[in-house]
Amino acid sequence: MPATEVVNLGQVFGDDKQTRQFAERYFRVQHTDLLFANAAVFVEGSAERMLVPLFIERDFKALRSQYVSFLDIGGSHAHRLKPLVEKLRIPTVIITDVDPSEEKEGKPKKNGEPSKRLIAVANTGQDGLHCGNQTLRVWHPKLEQLDDFKNPTEAQLVWSEVADCLVRFAWQLPVEDAGGSWPSTFEDSLVLTNLHWFKSLMDEKFDEDGEEIEAPKGALGSVAKRAAETESFPELLVALHALMHSSFDKGEFAASIFEMISSDEPIVAPKYITDALAWLEQQLEPIQESMI
Repeated sequence: MPATEVVNLGQVFGDDKQTRQFAERYFRVQHTDLLFANAAVFVEGSAERMLVPLFIERDFKALRSQYVSFLDIGGSHAHRLKPLVEKLRIPTVIITDVDPSEEKEGKPKKNGEPSKRLIAVANTGQDGLHCGNQTLRVWHPKLEQLDDFKNPTEAQLVWSEVADCLVRFAWQLPVEDAGGSWPSTFEDSLVLTNLHWFKSLMDEKFDEDGEEIEAPKGALGSVAKRAAETESFPELLVALHALMHSSFDKGEFAASIFEMISSDEPIVAPKYITDALAWLEQQLEPIQESMI
């Protein structure tokens, strides 16, 4: 028999003051509909928040009919809402960045002991890289070495420690069509997955009247230019890493891609995202069947 549990948000986060303050401010600012949803999708940033719902609308017919709450919370902060996810017990997907990092010497501690800090780098296959994402390090799958994230098992992808509460984690994985290159962000994963399309944006093109079509400018133009000019996948990853860590406008980039997808351009979602959304759709199948 269906039952309803009343959740007292004031008690959900226990004595963790930092987590409680974060959650209270987030809910106050975002006015989230998470409390009423059939499922939740946490995303890393503005680009995913704009494009993942569009991919669902286009590619996941059953999922788009469900009440899915999208939260742009940043991968490094998603673990702050872990207590609430445990209480709500709705299928949840956390789409986040694997954040390849090198360990560097930091400022000495007060007692004089050396300290270590993680510095984000482009992953071109170098040894000894770490995962810099706190959610993946402290919530699930609780791994630290980057290579341990390369071929995840189902148990490493799905957190199931609380009864009737499944959370599917999704992070960038090597792209087979890009020679097994391993992207670090949603943006460079999107580029590697659709590399031929991005390169084609810089090709000489003409409209119906024979007038030359101008190549894209702004954020999309910057990405397309690097895709067209670099000669190897490692070189492209280094170029994209430098671009993403400059004054690159990810919101403008996402808006341009949104417009292109809306115009039926053949842009494919990265596989790590489509796999996670397929999992979520499968979790909600019983709900769909009960509505028929």
